[in-house]
Amino acid sequence: MTLLSGGDNLGIDELLAIVPARGGSKGIPRKNLRLLAGRPLLSYTIDAALRASHVGRVIVSTDDDEIAAIAVASGAEVPFRRPAALGTDDATTFAVVRHALETLMAQDGRVAPGIVVLQPTSPLRTAAHIDAAIDLWLRTRADSVVALRQIEHPLEWAVSLGADARVAPLSPVEGTPTRRQDAAIAYWPNGALYVSRTAGVLGRDALLGPDTRGYVMTAEDSIDIDGELDLLLAEAILSRRP
Repeated sequence: MTLLSGGDNLGIDELLAIVPARGGSKGIPRKNLRLLAGRPLLSYTIDAALRASHVGRVIVSTDDDEIAAIAVASGAEVPFRRPAALGTDDATTFAVVRHALETLMAQDGRVAPGIVVLQPTSPLRTAAHIDAAIDLWLRTRADSVVALRQIEHPLEWAVSLGADARVAPLSPVEGTPTRRQDAAIAYWPNGALYVSRTAGVLGRDALLGPDTRGYVMTAEDSIDIDGELDLLLAEAILSRRP
């Protein structure tokens, strides 16, 4: 494998942005092409990637001709079609990313030293977010960076429902806090972006490496389009932005 820049000497303008965008979707049919404020959902992510100063190339991995056409019209490259097996509900993001890297390597004989994976379902993630996450990755020399959002309610308050709707603590903890401000702050991955070393992705069975850092985004910017309500909320937010 040949990297454009090897080892720790990562060129900040050499990262490859990979946008996984399959044609199928359960929650919202043809979700990646749905219009949001008059534009296809996919175009927001491509635009953010193209504007990011640390990204040198933007490709879309898709199994769908219409998505490929929109991607190219939006300024991205579609240098291959992903196989049908990687367009199913069971296909993992890691498998799609690894296929993209291996295919580009076969086509070009080389591959960028670092990647940023951008899900098209995060339309409020901007170029500034992408650059800030890559800055964190470069500064810390970590294996990976993942975008996070703060969880609104303490994890200790989570419950399960048993027989007859009986409520029980999901994970019983001694001294469960009764006030939000007394609980530990927790985060979850928001799906907006992942930064990782190419060699690491190709050498393991996971997108994120052992040394992963978190880049925190606001709840508003973290919106992930999964259902119709998410589309309505994203459109309302976009309508009041400059």
